[in-house]
Amino acid sequence: MINEHLQQIREFEAEAVIPWLPSQGRLLEIGAGAGWQARKFAEVGMQVFAIELADSDYLAHTRFPTIRYDGQVIPFADASFDVVYSSNVLEHVPHIQAFQREIVRVLRPGGRMIHVLPTAAWRIATDVTHYISAARDMLSRARRLAGMSRTAMPHAGVPRNAVRRSRLRALLPNRHGEVGNWVTETYYFSRMRWERLFSRAGLTIEACRPLRLFYTGYSVADANLSLIARQRLSRVFGSACRLFVLRQNTAPTLA
Repeated sequence: MINEHLQQIREFEAEAVIPWLPSQGRLLEIGAGAGWQARKFAEVGMQVFAIELADSDYLAHTRFPTIRYDGQVIPFADASFDVVYSSNVLEHVPHIQAFQREIVRVLRPGGRMIHVLPTAAWRIATDVTHYISAARDMLSRARRLAGMSRTAMPHAGVPRNAVRRSRLRALLPNRHGEVGNWVTETYYFSRMRWERLFSRAGLTIEACRPLRLFYTGYSVADANLSLIARQRLSRVFGSACRLFVLRQNTAPTLA
């Protein structure tokens, strides 16, 4: 959902990243979305280049010049950037191992990769709030159907088995990323799994820390919860994202 609430969260992330940026240099943001973070990085003096998938819904809302790309090949020459950054992107990359090599390719020697990635706490909280969101949707649907005649019912003419399967699927949370399912993503979004991925790519972890902000994939409360309230909630329920700051160490060992 592209709204002011999401913008506040992304700008909060950007503020946490800024201390890790050099005083000047070239930064590539992968999956720049609406450009909120790219704009923040440009404001502190970085020369920012933003890329986004050509079919992304965010492009209609972008606030920063964005280059469309195919999700496979980063459209820049080798050793082009001092920093390569992404926020909540890597979990959506099915060819994650090859993509790590592609990121290394465009990074200058001594440069940094900075990634903001979802946590296991985010996955668990999203599973719980799935049912809150589903109940809210069912109530809204019931209110709409109350004033409709049976002939106008949306399921009229649809086989009962198909309707039943659709309802059963609605009982389970959706997978968020490209690997596993809503249960196993608790592992795939864990610190241990991300660290293993980066280690296999020949990367050294310079910093790894939670961003101390709580939110879920269903945005149940949206702007009704301030960022300060979400920071406090993270002390109880965990941080939705974790910041990884990486440097290239050895030649990648990915197969």
